[in-house]
Amino acid sequence: MKKIYFLTLIFASQFTWATILKHNKQTSLGITLKEKKVQIELPQAAYEALNKWNAEFTVFDRSDFPPSILRLLDEEKLQPMTFIGDIEGTGKKGIVLFGQDSKTQYVVALVPRAKGWKAIEVYSTIIPNIKKSDVPNLEDGKETGVPYYILPAQGKHAELLKKKIGIQVETFMGPGAVYEIKKDKSVQFVLE
Repeated sequence: MKKIYFLTLIFASQFTWATILKHNKQTSLGITLKEKKVQIELPQAAYEALNKWNAEFTVFDRSDFPPSILRLLDEEKLQPMTFIGDIEGTGKKGIVLFGQDSKTQYVVALVPRAKGWKAIEVYSTIIPNIKKSDVPNLEDGKETGVPYYILPAQGKHAELLKKKIGIQVETFMGPGAVYEIKKDKSVQFVLE
């Protein structure tokens, strides 16, 4: 009996901080944070486009990121694994997700189309056991967790992209890159 209780406790604790990916029949997008849980709401067509692109893809949880990254972002406005914005500058909002399948980590943009939604791979990398990566910390040395996070492009990149929201993929205390979506492809946006 103790074994069953212990296994149930472990199973339940694994999902305590889980990012919840819901889909609805409406066309609304949403990101909410309640009791340290992120809930992402997608239109049914966007959810289907994501599954068609990669049925094994799961969005990272807040608990997958080290405390330094979580402190860096204003949790009411920015999450390290997702954001909503006008990614293509068309006046229609899309959503960017950061997660992984069994081998690869991805940043993927879901963008609205006249007939449904399209999933566009923005960035990918393969880091075994990424959730156990060493991440530098200014206060006391190192933390462990996913060392990357995403956010809308900042500074000069945002200024030059104008109406379009760039996708910034950052390494904590390291390099970052900004990508834009052009003709259904991800292109790195380089300042000249």
